[in-house]
Amino acid sequence: MEGHCRVQIQVIDINDHVPEIILTSTPSPVREDAPRGTVVALISARDLDSGDNGKMTLKLSDGSPFSLKPSFSNNYALVTSGTLDRESF
Repeated sequence: MEGHCRVQIQVIDINDHVPEIILTSTPSPVREDAPRGTVVALISARDLDSGDNGKMTLKLSDGSPFSLKPSFSNNYALVTSGTLDRESF
């Protein structure tokens, strides 16, 4: 059986330019028995504000079975970090 989820992104910005969050890969289907560290999607984030105002922090809600692994220059991999159970989401 399949299950689907929706991702809600909350952007908090107090500067000049709107931050962008871009899926740089097509999200992959993930099996319920996928091992920890399975890549679900690749994400890029950027904010054109200058200096410290252009720095970004991405985080997931507590208790999520996923985590963000930073790679380089505001690029992240969304990976599994716990057991997936479609009945509990």
